[in-house]
Amino acid sequence: MLGPQHSARNCLRCCRCGGTTVGLSFQAPTAWPKFATRFLAGELPAVPELGTPALALRMLCDDIKALYGEAAQAEGPAPSAHQIDKWFWRQTVAGRLLVTLRAVAMASENNALKTVGGRFFVPTYWLPDQGLPGNNATPPSPRIGGSSAR
Repeated sequence: MLGPQHSARNCLRCCRCGGTTVGLSFQAPTAWPKFATRFLAGELPAVPELGTPALALRMLCDDIKALYGEAAQAEGPAPSAHQIDKWFWRQTVAGRLLVTLRAVAMASENNALKTVGGRFFVPTYWLPDQGLPGNNATPPSPRIGGSSAR
């Protein structure tokens, strides 16, 4: 779906709709990997504009999904929503990252993180353990930090 010339910066400038829905996380895309890595390490980082770590991670996940969805639609024939979802959840590292972040959230002692992780990170249909044909991607085991996971 995406050619090598495509990048996050290009998508934000050339989306067919003339704008973008990326930005809910109040973070630049370049900050996303470090932020997600902190959650994977068991930390609960927050973004001042969002208040809670759970909301910050939910908005990060929404931004990642939005960026990839916009990029997939930016050029060429418009793919269907199912085509975009199938590509994102089964073929991208970002899709696997969100599945892994969901597993970390669900294993957390933080109830808010469990709630947003279970309800908003990955649609149930695209979870690896749903036994769907071709849906055999298994996320790595979550790593949860000790006392910081509250």
